[in-house]
Amino acid sequence: MVSFIGKRKILGLAVIGFMALPGLSACSLDTETAINQKHIELHNDIYNETFPTGSLTPDMLLAMSDDYERYGEGPLEIVITYDPKSKKNTAMKAADAVAKLASDMQKAGIRNVNTDLMPVEGSGEESQTMIGYLTVTAQEPEGCQFMGGVDGETTKINADYEYGCTTEMLLARQIYRPKDLRGNDARPDAYARRRGNVTYPYSFGVPNQPLEGYSASNQ
Repeated sequence: MVSFIGKRKILGLAVIGFMALPGLSACSLDTETAINQKHIELHNDIYNETFPTGSLTPDMLLAMSDDYERYGEGPLEIVITYDPKSKKNTAMKAADAVAKLASDMQKAGIRNVNTDLMPVEGSGEESQTMIGYLTVTAQEPEGCQFMGGVDGETTKINADYEYGCTTEMLLARQIYRPKDLRGNDARPDAYARRRGNVTYPYSFGVPNQPLEGYSASNQ
């Protein structure tokens, strides 16, 4: 029978022998992970377009409305120029044009519209319309890349690839309205629990009590 001391000596030799094996080392708690730690990023930019006043077709207006719905943030700015020295390209005509365009934008679903007029001497007989607004787009995390075999990437060993990057990049392409990632509290009064409580008794066959008014006194 091996004594207690003998067992300790045998265990100690086993541990020393295990540590002496070549190529084996202890794992560190601060070892860098191969899992992607970054997320989709939101980038801000500015959309601006200039064209002769009155040349905006219904198709162009629809396309601009769709783009603003997806990527626009803040007010849509409309500026129409006029020439103070022109008898044709006048401030009055520019005012009429900017009012009509703003109305068309609102009918197309763009509610937040700001308008202005800009005098430009020597600009000629035709005014110009400038439209601009801030945009928000969803982009892949900085430094991410597709894994091999996706989006034309060659299938090969890539020691620098961070697992999960491809998922984040594909998700960024599918987000319809990127600004929603910042939160969209357009209905602060829509308290779901309170609204649910109204229908809860009825769903179990219990009719709601009739509503009654309040009085200032019992008489």
